[in-house]
Amino acid sequence: MINANDYPCQPGHEDGILRRHQDDVGGFVEEVFPLVGGNVGGFVVPFGAMAFTAKTWRLFVVLLVAGLVATGVLMLSLAEFHEEILEPDSMQMDDYVQAEVHEDATPGLTRVMLALTRIGSPEVLTPAIPVIAALLWWRRLRHAAVVWLIATGGADVLVTVLKLYFRRVRPDLPWAFVHEPSFSFPSGHSVFAVVVYGMLIYIGMRHLPRDWERVGVLVAAGALIFGIGYSRIYLGVHYPSDVAAGYFVGAVWLSTVVAADWYLRRFRARGTVVDATHAR
Repeated sequence: MINANDYPCQPGHEDGILRRHQDDVGGFVEEVFPLVGGNVGGFVVPFGAMAFTAKTWRLFVVLLVAGLVATGVLMLSLAEFHEEILEPDSMQMDDYVQAEVHEDATPGLTRVMLALTRIGSPEVLTPAIPVIAALLWWRRLRHAAVVWLIATGGADVLVTVLKLYFRRVRPDLPWAFVHEPSFSFPSGHSVFAVVVYGMLIYIGMRHLPRDWERVGVLVAAGALIFGIGYSRIYLGVHYPSDVAAGYFVGAVWLSTVVAADWYLRRFRARGTVVDATHAR
């Protein structure tokens, strides 16, 4: 067991512990938080030095909590928009779009839409999310696994809070293929489609080695994001404005997670460069 008293340091110099005692620690940090090293500002950044310290993880959590609150406040500030879409003119626009989408209904297309909505459902995503996190952890992409769980967990909180706040009832359509008892605004399927498949795009762009693999993930995930949202309108379970709001909430939260991850990687890399400069 590592005893912190064996490695005394002045406040603000914690990063020096990793370099001065890396042999003693035995690569412990690299094993727990393996991240990709690289060349930053002309300095070669070793794999271990890129690992997040407790300080940067705390900052990471603070940024994500702030982003989650900001996303919720942003959507709550759109209460006026929600009132607007309940006006007769806006409701007529929703009805018009739904009718246009329903005109294209065929038995084969309905089966496809049911499959797409199933892919974005809690029944599929609830077991899939921890399984993907476990796979990322097993492949030693442990930082990606943590960010993945933060993104999907935050999306769940947002959907629950916003649905309870707006309490919009679902469309009452005689031709609807699916009926659900929960509130309608925003579309939870659309939020999770953007967050789940957007995160897969982000992780794939960072870690897949071949261009065709990254392009494949981008195209497939993008198609699923669009298809899942469209299926909710096609099946008559959501208004188009519900889906649009779901895309918006998902995009804002996904952007918050990705921006926080990018910022802290840059923050950690800059700190490593400064320490390397002082050590020269």
